[in-house]
Amino acid sequence: MKQLLAFLLIAFLLLPCTKTNGQNSKLRSSEEPSWITNNTIDYNNTKLEEDAEDGYMDLRFEKQVSLSQQSRFYKKTLKILSEAGVQNSSEISVNFDPA
Repeated sequence: MKQLLAFLLIAFLLLPCTKTNGQNSKLRSSEEPSWITNNTIDYNNTKLEEDAEDGYMDLRFEKQVSLSQQSRFYKKTLKILSEAGVQNSSEISVNFDPA
């Protein structure tokens, strides 16, 4: 029993030392790949604009996956309706590696 507890304690202490690949995947930006399906959006459709609360509308968020290419494709489309929409839909993203 003591050997099992010692083994579990050592395994628990060494677990944070193992390398995980989740943080090491590199995001790349490139042209649209040939395998994606292009969906068209009618930018002139104004039926939902009056319901937009923050000055912008989310028109599309797509995630397409290619198993053969082992890649993912994301596309996000917004329609800015006012100056408030510019402020509310603006994004700043900062990533850093503390190591």
